[in-house]
Amino acid sequence: MQARDDRWLEIAGLVLVRQMPGSAKGVIFINIEDETGVANLVIWPKLYERHRRVILTAGMMAVHGRIQREGKPSILTAAANARACVRSPGCCAGRF
Repeated sequence: MQARDDRWLEIAGLVLVRQMPGSAKGVIFINIEDETGVANLVIWPKLYERHRRVILTAGMMAVHGRIQREGKPSILTAAANARACVRSPGCCAGRF
């Protein structure tokens, strides 16, 4: 991700890893990959509750969120508001 810090963007890619550490208080960490590289996602509990099935089962997903650059690697924090979108591949048809 080459975007500036604190910028909103939408990315899509293949899901590589999902992590749900017990010490993270319900936060889920996901790594996705596209043709440009790997992106690190942070999924907050409210968003997880709304999109649980997709987050746990999708092989590919698109996520709208805010980028955080506090060193390497960059992190995309998924939006927890009404504009948040976590989609499975069938929902992404024609958008990417």
